[in-house]
Amino acid sequence: MDYRNKAVDHERRMMTYVAENFQVRYDLPAFTHLTQITQAETMRYAYKAWRRMWGHPGARKCGGVLVWQLNDCWPTMSWAVVDYYLVKKPAFYAIARALRPLDVGISRSCPEWTSGHAAPSLRKECEYDVWIASSRLDAAQVELRVRFISIQTGKDIRDAIASILYAQPNGTTEVHKKQRVTVATSAENTADDPFVIHASLALNGELVATDTAWPEPLKYLDLNDRHVGLEIYQSRGKISMSS
Repeated sequence: MDYRNKAVDHERRMMTYVAENFQVRYDLPAFTHLTQITQAETMRYAYKAWRRMWGHPGARKCGGVLVWQLNDCWPTMSWAVVDYYLVKKPAFYAIARALRPLDVGISRSCPEWTSGHAAPSLRKECEYDVWIASSRLDAAQVELRVRFISIQTGKDIRDAIASILYAQPNGTTEVHKKQRVTVATSAENTADDPFVIHASLALNGELVATDTAWPEPLKYLDLNDRHVGLEIYQSRGKISMSS
């Protein structure tokens, strides 16, 4: 595979990205999974952030993005979002979701952790932004809901923020900017409780977009005992998940 990847320093960069964000697994299937999740999360945030920069008339900053690269011309490991056998990687779906006609995005403050230990449980507070991107030609009345969910318990650590507003046509609607939220404690845990910020966007009562901002790096989070069930119904071509 080393001779099939033409990117400069590809092995060093790939290992750096994975090791900084995840607990490294060294069997090939698990390591492949981690590299693809890294790619998908990177593309998710990048495309949402670039789309946010389309802004509004008089304040346009980014008018488009070139997907590079779409697919591989030989079996290899690369930054393509579709492999040689035309199997779509997670990044393909991350990009597709970020380019929906109506989409919601979240960013949260993320301190530099590459120079030292930065467990999410050590952070007392963070700032976050929430925005709506629309490629529709008409203003759309939408319902936005922002939740703050404990990773340990799966419960809300504070009241959700719900609002009904109009998403401006062909542009970005900034909803929350530099909002500060303090890490809360739960009844089950008196220590700092890492949490995700989850936003959902509904149009005419139907869910059309979601986004989630995690405390990073993910490798320090305890994700054991998630009680997530997965069933595959091959005869019906369906997958069922429960939690």
